[in-house]
Amino acid sequence: MSWKIIDHEADSGFEAHGDTLDELFTESAAAFLFLCSGKSMASLQEEGLGTEFISLKATDLEELVVSWLNEILFLAETRLFFFVPSVVKVRTSPLSLYAEGLAAPCGTGPLPVKAATYSGLAVQNVPAPYLRMIVDM
Repeated sequence: MSWKIIDHEADSGFEAHGDTLDELFTESAAAFLFLCSGKSMASLQEEGLGTEFISLKATDLEELVVSWLNEILFLAETRLFFFVPSVVKVRTSPLSLYAEGLAAPCGTGPLPVKAATYSGLAVQNVPAPYLRMIVDM
């Protein structure tokens, strides 16, 4: 596991690491899904029903990661499944993300996570991909 949950006064957060941006975005999804569901990606993959896809564009890494995690949350809230990525490809020029994954049922109750935010956000690609994010709970 290349992520960890970090304490925050009123909300929650996580730090994620990867050898590549693809790995960083996969690990950020794993941490975010854990905050949303209390389950690991491996556990959610076992519950997966079908294949889904996400494609995003952004002007910077900050916008891309916030959009990525909020898209996962949007799918959970509107289509009632957690998007569990199996393939994540991040391109730097033009900056974009393409992901394939499984749809794991998430039920109909409210989720503990309200949004991925820019609050306390730190993301870098060099020297090693790293992300720190506070999540609105």
